[in-house]
Amino acid sequence: MELSLLITDDEALDREGLAGQLDWEQYSITKVFIAKDGRSALDIIKKNNVDILFTDIKMPLMTGIELAQLAREINPSLQIVFVSGYDDFTYAKMAIHISVYEYLLKPVCTDELTECVINMVEQIKELRAEEEYRNVLIQIAKDIEKHFYGVNISSSGKIKSNNEIAVMKITAYIENHYKENITLNKIAEDLYYTPNYLGYVFKKETNRKFSEYLMEYRIRQAAKLLEERKIKVIDAAMSVGYKDMPTFIKKFKAVYGVTPSEYRKYERQ
Repeated sequence: MELSLLITDDEALDREGLAGQLDWEQYSITKVFIAKDGRSALDIIKKNNVDILFTDIKMPLMTGIELAQLAREINPSLQIVFVSGYDDFTYAKMAIHISVYEYLLKPVCTDELTECVINMVEQIKELRAEEEYRNVLIQIAKDIEKHFYGVNISSSGKIKSNNEIAVMKITAYIENHYKENITLNKIAEDLYYTPNYLGYVFKKETNRKFSEYLMEYRIRQAAKLLEERKIKVIDAAMSVGYKDMPTFIKKFKAVYGVTPSEYRKYERQ
């Protein structure tokens, strides 16, 4: 896991000193940004994925308190550490209210800084692991909702029934395998359905037999080949799964009313 850090302080010596105080890469922090004021810091946060913010509290233009509040609106998971030269209870109380991770006093002790960073990075890793685990559980709750409750959500938001889903799977299978010697039994086996169920559902939802749909889909793909390429009729037939020419010509004529050769001549005129 790679993390990024932003150090904000209006005092150049303080921000540069903090930036060079640790070997940040030892703690999975591979990017260190520096800002001289709150406005510059916000620009960096808007343009980059910042995980940790170290900020002084008293700064011109925008205080560290204001920066922390605005930064959290941009990135709610941002971990914040206040670094201040003021041991003031009011500031500490504000830090608690904003839920900052730590409040460090200047000059920052290296041991104290190291301990803070180690613990904070560990917390970030734990939070991300929990988030990933939740996402996995959500996905599992959904590969279960579809299976047991028989619904699916289309891109338009409309709920689809099990029957509609089955038909979508059949048509997708045909589009990907029409060149092969496919049958309803083969599709049922690959999609974990029974052939009788798929045949019934397809007819019910499309008002067409599976065999009719497959035949017409193949013939229309062959017609596209005859239109777009200099290809022999026999090669077009083979390309869509027909090895027997008389059968192919008969099916082609049933769909288009003409033979493949006649169709090609007509399209070229």
